[in-house]
Amino acid sequence: MSSGETSNLYNTIIGGSNNYNHSPSQEYLINSANTIIGGSGNAISGGYYNSIIGSLSSKIGGGTTSTQYNENAIIIASDQSTITTATGKRTAIIASKNSHVIHKRSLILGMENKTTDKDDTVYVNNLDVAGTGSFTYLNTQIVSSSIVFSSGSNIFGDEST
Repeated sequence: MSSGETSNLYNTIIGGSNNYNHSPSQEYLINSANTIIGGSGNAISGGYYNSIIGSLSSKIGGGTTSTQYNENAIIIASDQSTITTATGKRTAIIASKNSHVIHKRSLILGMENKTTDKDDTVYVNNLDVAGTGSFTYLNTQIVSSSIVFSSGSNIFGDEST
């Protein structure tokens, strides 16, 4: 590609309304093999092999050079959510609202108003594991409260006989 040229190949939009799959006028921007299925007001601008499925006003945005792009990013059944990472690969937002992935290999699942804060992380409010869990490292926090009730003296040896 020469300076100022964009790659805008093999992009698909199936159904929905007001969906856009395009490359803004930025140098060396890659925008190929991206898909939007259904939904409304969604946009993919930059990167390749990205998808938005059944979402509302969600966006996957690329970088401004051929070395900054999203690859294999997906947004499913989410509203007003975005994936905007520079050189982001394998990121996802599923069943969320107003959530934003800005880190590599991260996933937001079933949350509202969440923004990622590190790479290689899954964000979920509650997790119910039906089978066995296996962990390399498990960090736990215990929140406990108790009420102490006493009656009478607390001096040792003065109990009634």
